[in-house]
Amino acid sequence: MVGHFPTSAACSVPLYVLSARKGISQVATTPETVSRSKNADTLFELISYDEGSNESIVRARPKTGRTHQIRVHLQYLGYPIRNDPIYNDPVFGSERFEHEKQKLLTEEEILTGMGKTRGWGENMYRLDSSNENAAVDIDPICDKCNEPPADPKHEDLILYLHAYKYSGPDWSFETDLPYWAEQNYKSPDCYTKYDS
Repeated sequence: MVGHFPTSAACSVPLYVLSARKGISQVATTPETVSRSKNADTLFELISYDEGSNESIVRARPKTGRTHQIRVHLQYLGYPIRNDPIYNDPVFGSERFEHEKQKLLTEEEILTGMGKTRGWGENMYRLDSSNENAAVDIDPICDKCNEPPADPKHEDLILYLHAYKYSGPDWSFETDLPYWAEQNYKSPDCYTKYDS
């Protein structure tokens, strides 16, 4: 994630789903959003920090399982995941790098802002809908028919978030850490464009 994460941190801020259709959640900070929220608790500990890239590798231990809980809690703590295409988007402003701050946005503001950042239409579909392979018969009022989904950029095909260990009452599964969590890994420069 972006920044030098503290040795350990806990976040127990409730979350609510801002956009069910796009799967975007936020921390609940107003009376209206708290009434729609669910408790969310995550413990974090620093694994390593690279001063040159200003990136931390952090272990997250969610105690609850809310939509995008780790991603939203990290953003709220001021350390968004470096290549998070949603919660490290400039639409969230400089607040995404500040401790326990969140820019209050509507669903429309997020979708419009991300459209500008990523070249998407207002419905998160590509603006250039010319496609020679498109079906001839389309529904004229269907956003998905008229604006096919944007092809993801190569850098958006991976998220620096990895579940490496699962366990239950009588079982446990663990994998190796991913390549991007290794000591000498450097994030591609394309991610730093979202750092301001």
